[in-house]
This record gives sequence, structure tokens and C-alpha cells, in this order.
Amino acid sequence: MLGYTAVAQVGYIILGLASGTAVGLAGGLFHMLNHAIYKSGLFLCAGTVERAAGSSDLDRLGGLARLMPITFGACLVTALAGAGIPPLNGFVSKWMVYRALLTEGMPLLFVGAVIGTLGTILSVYKLIHNIFLWQLRIEHEGVREAPLSMLIPMLGLSAIIFLSGFIPGPALAWASEIGRASGRERV
Repeated sequence: MLGYTAVAQVGYIILGLASGTAVGLAGGLFHMLNHAIYKSGLFLCAGTVERAAGSSDLDRLGGLARLMPITFGACLVTALAGAGIPPLNGFVSKWMVYRALLTEGMPLLFVGAVIGTLGTILSVYKLIHNIFLWQLRIEHEGVREAPLSMLIPMLGLSAIIFLSGFIPGPALAWASEIGRASGRERV
């Protein structure tokens, strides 16, 4: 599922870059960076769950939030960032792309992007529900939280997601610099 959702996220990046505006370009580039961060976090969470539960099949998991609360928290943060939920970094970059589409008179692309976000929210719900919130299976009663060596990278990426959502300035400065180099005005 994580691989399929990457296609939609690349769509936001392309929409931002193709909008023809400095805000859209910066939003697309920022979303590219954000996608790399939160998708990495999601893959780390998936690997942690697979290691602990012995399965990555969403239909064979469930109820792990109580047994793996730190992994659950990190997965929730990274998944919500991908869905564009405020105040996480994915919201900031998607909002910039939305704004560029609206200000350039592209309402159909805006509506398509919003529908894509709703699809991402549904896939995030399925991921979180099936792994962490569904009923705990008997074979997983002995599952324990991941070791610290696996938790630190997930928590680090979660912290970056929060910080770049609350303080997007450094990443946007980078995106603006690229925009200036391409001949676009400042964001």
C-alpha cells in the first residue's frame, strides 16, 4: 500500500512544479522533501511491525497500539503527514500547491488534488486501523515494542515532520532558492 500511495504524492509534486508559480514550485519541491521524510518513516514503521509481528499483511495484523505504543505514535504522525493533516509538514506543502492551483485559475486540478487527498486519508485510515486499532490477534499477544535502535530513527523523522510543519521557513528558503535559480520570483 505504501508504494501505491507514493504515486499520488508524486502527483502533488508535479502539480506544484507545473503550476507555473513561485508558490507552486516551492510547494512542489517542499512536498518532494516532505514525502521523502514521511514515507521513510512509514517504511521504518512497517519494518518494525513486520519484525515484531512476523507479518506485513494488513489483514493478519491488528490491535498492536497497546503493545507497540511508540511505534503506533510514530506511524500515526508519519501517516497523518502524508495525508496532509495540519499542522504537519505535508499540510504545508499541499496547501501551497492548492493555493497555486487556485490563484492560477485551475479549479478542476484543485478539486482533483483535494479528491486525491481524501483518497490518501482513507488509505491512512486503513493502515492505522488494520495494524494498530483492529482487534488483537491471539498470535500477536506476545508482541513487544521495537528495540531502541529501531525507535530512534522513527522518532527522529516524526520530530522533523512536526518541526518542518510548525517552522517551514528553512525548507521553504531552500525551495525559494531553487525557484530563483530557475527564474521564478521569490515565494
